Amino acid sequence: MVELKPHPAQARHPVTNVPLFDDDGQPRPLLPESRSIWWDGVMVGYCSKHGATFTLEVSQVPDWVRDEVEELVSVEFGDCPKVSMLIDTPEEAE
Repeated sequence: MVELKPHPAQARHPVTNVPLFDDDGQPRPLLPESRSIWWDGVMVGYCSKHGATFTLEVSQVPDWVRDEVEELVSVEFGDCPKVSMLIDTPEEAE
């Protein structure tokens, strides 16, 4: 299962460094326009209106996961201009 969740970084008060929460008690995101990409319960990347970036190497992400992320990002932000990933090491790329 692939899903988008709020970016994991939480905003903090600039003076006291205390974590900030919204009126419903939910953590206030440090980067409100960014999301994290989760695949089978593991965070595997980040996305925003600029596209998606996986933190895994190309060979570790199946095409169907990339396609689903592209679709989710398009729904969330209106478009998915690009999907990028870390480059495979030369040994794995051969």
